[in-house]
Amino acid sequence: MEDKAYLKLHPSEMVVVRAAAQVFSGYAAAGQVTDETEQDLVERSVDIAIRMTALVDARVQCQDELM
Repeated sequence: MEDKAYLKLHPSEMVVVRAAAQVFSGYAAAGQVTDETEQDLVERSVDIAIRMTALVDARVQCQDELM
C-alpha cells in the first residue's frame, strides 16, 4: 500500500500549481509526455509557472499593494 502524502499549500503556491498544471497539460496534449520525459516536463512546467508568476507580480500592481 502506498503512503499518503498530506500537503497544505498557501494560496500563492496553489496559483503556481494551477499554472504548472496548465503548462504540463499542454505538453500532454501535444503528446510529449512519456515515462522518460515526464519528470523533466513536470520540472519545466513548474519553472515556467514560477517565471510567469514572478513576471506578473513585477508588472501588475494590485489595489491592496497601493495602501
